[in-house]
Amino acid sequence: MIDAGDNLIFRAQLSGIAPQDIDVHVTRDATSLGGERKVFQNGNNVNPLHSEFRYGKFQRVINLPFPVQNDKVQADYRDGILTLTLPKVEAVCNRVVKINLGELPSSGESKTLDASSTTA
Repeated sequence: MIDAGDNLIFRAQLSGIAPQDIDVHVTRDATSLGGERKVFQNGNNVNPLHSEFRYGKFQRVINLPFPVQNDKVQADYRDGILTLTLPKVEAVCNRVVKINLGELPSSGESKTLDASSTTA
């Protein structure tokens, strides 16, 4: 998971799994990823001797570090990599705040900033 400013980017390696076999649910605070990696079936009566692949159903729930707008999630599945772009709710996005300095003294004196002089 990557914090990309206004979005969280979630990536999962799901090689060998068809998109229709992946189940993704996103709430405001978590992402649930599940599916099934099916056993490779070759119809030529071949008997595999050894395999390093894991087969079967899987389910994983990942808690998110920030609340997200789950109705605006974008998904991309390419080359066995699932990428979810999860927009953060506006309350946690980095905002630029303009500080009103007013007229600064020309003699190089410092001026104390008033917190009420900020605007969103």
